[in-house]
Amino acid sequence: EGFTVTPHADGELTFRRPNGALIAAAPALPEWQSTDGASPLTPTSARLADAGIEIGPHTATPRSNGERLDLVWALDVLYVPAETSPRPH
Repeated sequence: EGFTVTPHADGELTFRRPNGALIAAAPALPEWQSTDGASPLTPTSARLADAGIEIGPHTATPRSNGERLDLVWALDVLYVPAETSPRPH
């Protein structure tokens, strides 16, 4: 698409748009720190552990082989109709 990446001797890279404009470096990620020094995710991690759920590096990896989504099947499995009250006579 016309973007360029220029490597430098120090290992840094320069990124430019197709018009030659420099793409600025992204700011550093914020550090998460709670007031007591514990991870802010401690309560969530505890709930997941209590439920037997383990989040790992491959948690979000799809288990399909690239086949197309069977939308009818997905809707049949996931759709739960709302309960309706009987109509008055």
